[in-house]
Amino acid sequence: MLVGWNPASVPNLYGKVAVITGANSGIGYETTRKLAENGAEVYMVVRNMDKGRAAVEQLRKELGPVKLHLLQADMESMSQVQSLLAELRGVRPDILLHNAGILYPGPFRLTEEGLEPTLAISYYSGVLLALGLLDQMKPRSRVIFMASAGEWPMSRLEGSFFNMRGDKFTASGARAYGQAKAFGKGSGYFGPNLLNMWHATERQPGTKQARNPFWCWRVYEETVKILSEIVGSKAMPPVPRHPDPARDAMMEKKSPPSEIDKGRAVHATATAA
Repeated sequence: MLVGWNPASVPNLYGKVAVITGANSGIGYETTRKLAENGAEVYMVVRNMDKGRAAVEQLRKELGPVKLHLLQADMESMSQVQSLLAELRGVRPDILLHNAGILYPGPFRLTEEGLEPTLAISYYSGVLLALGLLDQMKPRSRVIFMASAGEWPMSRLEGSFFNMRGDKFTASGARAYGQAKAFGKGSGYFGPNLLNMWHATERQPGTKQARNPFWCWRVYEETVKILSEIVGSKAMPPVPRHPDPARDAMMEKKSPPSEIDKGRAVHATATAA
């Protein structure tokens, strides 16, 4: 049911460079295989080096002498993402695909940096990696976050500004996963409709807040703030600002206060209680 698109549509990619997280299994592995098959040089970021080496061996067995580089980083850790960026210094990607992610990682816990693991792996690590590579990426390059249909039924974003770290969840499961997949979808969003058809079509996210440019910008600013607190402001990569400062004021003036203000009021009431 892949209407209008199939893997044969991927063009010749000789001379292109891709960085893919979560590259040794699942969607990440299949994406790596197709990009390498079509000539791209692929930097495979994996958590487990033994599994990564096995994936590289299998790909070379299938495809022959493809250009693959194996890098290790646990995307739960922002300090390891910083080390990864140091290893990628000098690499100029055409494609950055943040595919690493988890669902139902186990009992609720926080990482050493105070983030819920689902959000750390599926969201924050990808943002930090993208910001760190932005100045190295070639013109007309692509930054892709792997999304999920779970962004709609699993997320409850009204109060998410007060749970950006995920530390107020009581379980590391569907709610955390939905929030991670719904954050900051202010750019192109591609995926199947609810009938699982038209895979190559740009569409709107199911979560209405992710369709609000003001909300997306607020999520971005809060995300940068949290990352700065974790890695330190001096270690933060350069952060792009809104291209039109007047638009910020316009969005703030026109944006309905409902979700943000209601969430603030609910949070304040709960704290007072």
